[in-house]
Amino acid sequence: TAYTTLHKRYKNVFLIGSSHHVSFNGASLYNLGNYQTPLGEVKVNQEVVSKLLRYSNLFTYRPNAHDKEHTLEVQLPFLQTIYEKDLTIVPIIMATSELKTIIEISEVLKPYMNDENLFVISTDLSHYPAYEDAQRVDHLTLEALCKNSPQAFINAILENENLQIENLQTSACGWSSLLLLLYMTHHRDLVIESLQYKNSGDTHYGDKDRVVGYGAM
Repeated sequence: TAYTTLHKRYKNVFLIGSSHHVSFNGASLYNLGNYQTPLGEVKVNQEVVSKLLRYSNLFTYRPNAHDKEHTLEVQLPFLQTIYEKDLTIVPIIMATSELKTIIEISEVLKPYMNDENLFVISTDLSHYPAYEDAQRVDHLTLEALCKNSPQAFINAILENENLQIENLQTSACGWSSLLLLLYMTHHRDLVIESLQYKNSGDTHYGDKDRVVGYGAM
């Protein structure tokens, strides 16, 4: 649903997701080559990656941040289907939970947020409440994101935690990446729209006792 809104070509796709495996105070950029999927090779813009790596207090290359990670890879087939070989990415794994660092990274990336570049944030929503609890929590999260306010998003995450919903492990596994985006956009006259919501209980394969939420924005 989200990808069907794309109707133009971009010089770069900044593909950003949060680490599921490692934690350190910064972000990791893949700088050893390109990505490979069953649909073919995806070029990494090594020039942009090299420029970002100059901010060594914020950006490094950590192999263990990429080896088992999936949050960027799952987006590639969608982008490849749309752009085929005309696709160049800047892959960023957020590994920090420090607010100060997230804000600093947003300042470095702000100049790249222009008509030439597309930013794709990869995340799930809630893990692993029951079906109706997920709907409740996820809609609070999506409503907060639509306000284009970092503080509104932080407040929603905290409010969700205070609801003490059974089996709720997180409101969004990529919360740091979403927060990064909001710090890049909140000063701009942009509209964030929630296009579609579902959770794994809506599929033929998922039960409704423990679900994962998904939103297209």
